[in-house]
Amino acid sequence: MKKAGKIHDSVPFDLLKLELSAPVVALRRGMMSLIPLVMAGSIALALRSLPISGYQRFLKQFAGGALDRMLAFLQNGTLDILALLLVVAVAHAYAVEKNETRKEKLSPVIASLTALSSFIVFRCAHTVEPLITGLGNTKVAGAIIVTMLSSILFVRLSSMKIFGVGVYSADAYMYSSSILSSILPAITTIAFFALFGVLHKLLVPSDISGGWLGEMYAALVGKGPVLGSALLFVFLVHLMWCFGIHGSNVLEPLAQDLFVPALRVNQELIASGQYPTEIISKTFLDTFVLIGGSGATLCLVAGILFFGESRSQNRLIKLSALPLLLNVNELILFGIPIVFNPLYFIPFILLPVLLTASSFFAVFLGLVPHTINHVEWTTPVFISGYVATGSFRGVALQLFNLVLGVLCYLPFIRLAHVASEKKIAGVLERAYEILEKNPMRLSLRGQSEISDFLRFLLLDLENDLASGKLRLYYQSQVDHNGHVFGVEALLRWKHGNYGFIAPPLVVRLAESTGLIHKLGFWIVEQACADLARAHAAGRKDVIFSINVSPLQLEEEHFAETLLTIIGKHAVDPGSLKIEITEESALANGARVIEQLKTLVQHGVKLVMDDFGMGHTSLKYMREYSFDTIKIDGSIVRGVTADKKCADIIASIVSLGAAMSFSVVAEFVENEDQMKALQALGCRQYQGYLFGKPVPFEQMLEALQRGVARPGELP
Repeated sequence: MKKAGKIHDSVPFDLLKLELSAPVVALRRGMMSLIPLVMAGSIALALRSLPISGYQRFLKQFAGGALDRMLAFLQNGTLDILALLLVVAVAHAYAVEKNETRKEKLSPVIASLTALSSFIVFRCAHTVEPLITGLGNTKVAGAIIVTMLSSILFVRLSSMKIFGVGVYSADAYMYSSSILSSILPAITTIAFFALFGVLHKLLVPSDISGGWLGEMYAALVGKGPVLGSALLFVFLVHLMWCFGIHGSNVLEPLAQDLFVPALRVNQELIASGQYPTEIISKTFLDTFVLIGGSGATLCLVAGILFFGESRSQNRLIKLSALPLLLNVNELILFGIPIVFNPLYFIPFILLPVLLTASSFFAVFLGLVPHTINHVEWTTPVFISGYVATGSFRGVALQLFNLVLGVLCYLPFIRLAHVASEKKIAGVLERAYEILEKNPMRLSLRGQSEISDFLRFLLLDLENDLASGKLRLYYQSQVDHNGHVFGVEALLRWKHGNYGFIAPPLVVRLAESTGLIHKLGFWIVEQACADLARAHAAGRKDVIFSINVSPLQLEEEHFAETLLTIIGKHAVDPGSLKIEITEESALANGARVIEQLKTLVQHGVKLVMDDFGMGHTSLKYMREYSFDTIKIDGSIVRGVTADKKCADIIASIVSLGAAMSFSVVAEFVENEDQMKALQALGCRQYQGYLFGKPVPFEQMLEALQRGVARPGELP
């Protein structure tokens, strides 16, 4: 089976292995599942923070402030309880991930509720304020730590027999076994974190969400906006963000104490006719380093937009344009994600240090004026550079820093792409393995990594079908004299990132939704158009075969639509063959029989594909008036080494002669197989011996030149 395109063999630092570990996978899925809520909250925050005085007056006065309250409620119900939402999402994702390898399944709902209770009882030990105020984005790190620890503990306890609760058959309609077996593990987990919270409060008074970092910072630096303290400040802000802690909020009191007075000094000097002297101020950091929210995030966003290859990330960035414009970057931090992402850890924490140094020396050398005006953090980039300095040189410095940041991010963007490719290659490989063993297990439902990937792949398939990026290739069917009597149309989809996707997987994706009908008629339309082109080129002797899905045959107007397409392209119905499998034939639904009989009455020929391994009734073969049967490839491959295969083929050939239908052997790959088939009386073949599937133009050229094997064309 055709596998994915070329994928890099290794990822430096073994980051991929870390990324694929169960807790990190769960964390990533949990964060991704919050994107709609973070999007809603980010837009609400952005709209509330537009730095336009007239707009702010309108917001406060319109309908008595109702619009402002509505946006506030939207923010309250999303960003302000982000930690709470993250607990539920991550714990649920972790339980689903562990269920992939467990015989006794856990209840993801109970797992998420247990983690939620554990987090709340732990938080209660650290807050004297209303509990709801401690559940926002400033508490994400603590939420993540408690969630992962409580989820791991809950799963481990659920695996121990000592914590199990027996369930009897009489209780089947009253209780779920997963509910009863979760009682003791849930109680134990929640009690453990209640105790842990009390002990943590006694031993470590600071909040686990990052307050201790602010205390450490105060101990490390003295008073005054010196370069060293600024470098340490931006380093710690971004280090905290990597672990889900809102660094700017945690260190805001220190920023007010250390960096805000510098701006007032500059303003007083300007007012007295003197030249400003203070380089590093709060406005300096917000404008040139943090650029409102996080300069490192903006640089990454620009790098992905211009140099990234992930269509999903590009869509996310475009959707988050408004919040990003106003420096609200939570959506990107959790959506890409940057939080707890080892791939972006180094540039995200070190780039702000570099931008601080570059900005400091630009002002120190007189290339850019000192900051002299206060700028709201929501002021868009470039506007803030001009307002802060009163000069377009401030804008130029922002542009320089953004370009510098993008260049620093480029190797890491590439590294992330390589890691993503390798991860997807593994997922795609597992999908192919399932498809070969049991296609029905390959489901787009659920929350497994394969299901998530297949849903995205289905979206790409829909987009590429709509934009005309799918193709039909044709494989020759040759008789014993080397004459090409027909060709089979085969679907080919070359994905922009993963190369050619195996046709059985494409069909399975389409069959999982209503897309199979649209895809099926596209194939018919394209094949009939190519058939008309072949007829126009003088090759009316070549018959085109098209595969039809069982689901298509169930469609009420399938035969009518197919005949309409045939008429549209003015081709002879007798030049078209419809291939169906034994499964389709055995379905024997009244609608299927009616569809097939209608096609035969209008001259379309029927082919039974993969014949020989099922249990098709001869009665149905007569009833459907099959013109051709194609011997299953697994039998053909064994014809030279397995006498049973040879006997089956001989019987099929004899059956074909008795019932007056042609017999075609598929998957003929070498001369020995063809000679063995000839000896058994089989006279028509299809397979790599006569060429791989090729585009229509190459196939037609081979026909025109009388070449039975298109692959031999120069």
